[in-house]
Amino acid sequence: MTARITRIARIDATRCSGCGRCISACAPGLFAFETRAWKKTAVMHDADQCSGCGKCAAICVIGAISMAKQAAPINPCSAPVL
Repeated sequence: MTARITRIARIDATRCSGCGRCISACAPGLFAFETRAWKKTAVMHDADQCSGCGKCAAICVIGAISMAKQAAPINPCSAPVL
């Protein structure tokens, strides 16, 4: 049995400028600002809710957000019994 492959946004905090474009692009509101080492960066809260639409990565002008493949967890209730 194989897991379903989905996409999820990954933020490179070292490249993030804290502009906030990803925050406004994310319809579910999964991004927020966080201060790390005196620098404002975007972080994603509740990554399980990410739809993988890629709007945040597309709007990031400095390329701090990329879409990575991630195996979705298999629901044990829906897995076939062997």
